[in-house]
Amino acid sequence: MAEFSCKICLTEYDEESAMFPLELCEHIFHKECLTSYVESLIADSKFPVNCPDPKCGKEISDRDLRELISEDSYRKYAAFSLNIAVEG
Repeated sequence: MAEFSCKICLTEYDEESAMFPLELCEHIFHKECLTSYVESLIADSKFPVNCPDPKCGKEISDRDLRELISEDSYRKYAAFSLNIAVEG
């Protein structure tokens, strides 16, 4: 089994169940780290929510967001993204 290093916490794991590959860019992070990262961006009203890999910058897919964060956080994210779209 391949070992992965989470670019958020910099810890290597070989437990695939603890890892979460992003749909659009396929970068892999610990699910817990990625959830904390996304939740903190949403709490700070940051938009869009992009891959935390500094060399990537692709947006995290809606499907990934729904799997990573709570329903309340997703509603806040959806409302914020709608406001950005309306203002733009």
